[in-house]
Amino acid sequence: MPYQILPSIGKDPAIKDLSANSIPGRPPAGHRPLLPNENNQEIGAVASIILRSSTLGDQTPFILNGQKYMARTEPHFHSPPPKGTDPSEFKKYPKPWGWHKGVTVFKAKEEQPRASSEGFNPPEPSSSQARMKLLQRVHDTPDNSLQNIDEFFSELNKEI
Repeated sequence: MPYQILPSIGKDPAIKDLSANSIPGRPPAGHRPLLPNENNQEIGAVASIILRSSTLGDQTPFILNGQKYMARTEPHFHSPPPKGTDPSEFKKYPKPWGWHKGVTVFKAKEEQPRASSEGFNPPEPSSSQARMKLLQRVHDTPDNSLQNIDEFFSELNKEI
């Protein structure tokens, strides 16, 4: 399990205490929640290491098996078992019960591949006047659609 824990990028200002009011409600920028099939023991092991060395609100990036993640130390809540529950069933109710410090892990969003600069010419920006002409032409067609798309685009390119 090759992993690297990077320095904290700072605290999430929304996290102030161990209560539901301090749960940010959205992932850190550039990250998304883990899907159920993405969570595994290796991620859990790194999250445990981060939990022991972090304080509430810390955002700690890490790399595991070449994939980038962000761990955020935030309030977690586990319900205690109902009164009268057989102790053998306690495994269904993870500890610690109640509000406690936990780590939520987010996966870095996939970066879009960049086009090679060789042979790449970005399109010219269209003017607002050309966009208005396009909208007017579409609006003026009998069924608000484009009858002859090739002719339309060749005319539009001449005007821009």
